[in-house]
Amino acid sequence: MILGIDLSHHKPGANIRQVVDGGYNFVILKATEGDSFIDSAFTGYLQQCRDLGVPVAAYHYYRISDSMMSQVSLVEKVVPKDVPIILDIERGSGSAVGNWRGMIQELVRRGYNSPLVYIPRWYWMEIGSPSLEGFPPLWASRYVDGIGTGHDLFARVKSSMWSGYGNNFVGMIQFTSSGEVPGCPPRIDVNCFTGNINDLNDLFGKDDDMAGWPYGPEFTELFERATRDVYAAMGRVDAATKQMLDAIARLDAGHDLRDRVIAIEERLGILVGEGVELKAEGSIVVKAVSADGSVASEDDGVADSTT
Repeated sequence: MILGIDLSHHKPGANIRQVVDGGYNFVILKATEGDSFIDSAFTGYLQQCRDLGVPVAAYHYYRISDSMMSQVSLVEKVVPKDVPIILDIERGSGSAVGNWRGMIQELVRRGYNSPLVYIPRWYWMEIGSPSLEGFPPLWASRYVDGIGTGHDLFARVKSSMWSGYGNNFVGMIQFTSSGEVPGCPPRIDVNCFTGNINDLNDLFGKDDDMAGWPYGPEFTELFERATRDVYAAMGRVDAATKQMLDAIARLDAGHDLRDRVIAIEERLGILVGEGVELKAEGSIVVKAVSADGSVASEDDGVADSTT
């Protein structure tokens, strides 16, 4: 798994070098929306990513109020062909699945790589849970609770969050909008990708003629099985860690018990010196010395009490 962020003009002034130095491996940038909006931060952030060789993709917010072809034309005007373009589908995008599919196909026809599609589960359910078969893999949004570094919050991502929907599977998750990322303003969107950096470069089409995911059912099954295996391994590591912590706790408890036994032994030693006899069966005899020097004794018959 590797982490990355997404940015727009709403998060100005980000320093991509500091982002990368902080352990984030890729950036997704808002480029356009509808048929007229161009994100003012796109060009500058894109140049930073290019200068550093950071894997980068762009996204376009699809608006149902604007024609599909006019939106394609805007993307083509703003986004270079070597930058992957991801369709962003959410409130304001309508429910015309055919239009979304048509726009992706037209972008690909014009030379773009469209490796993912952003359709949050909540929006997919809101519009009636249509089939998303034939679309690129899903860039889902399922948020964990809390504010913190992306790496700390990623530990709260559950395997169930990778479950697909609409007859499609999840390739990337936006798991928080409250990430603390070096070089960025507060509360950044952070994403996790299931593969390594080479897999991501293949997905984005960097240094590879075969860009994007193979969409066949055999690959989908392989991908989902690999994801399950990764989380199963993580579960085994968690279980082993718990066992180790339990063993440490028992060891600490043993040390505490040992200290208590030593203290009891020391106390009993003092008592014996004061006239207490410990019998073999565990009972305690308290001796009393009379004035003439004779010794009387009384057995209390209780092994764990003293008189």
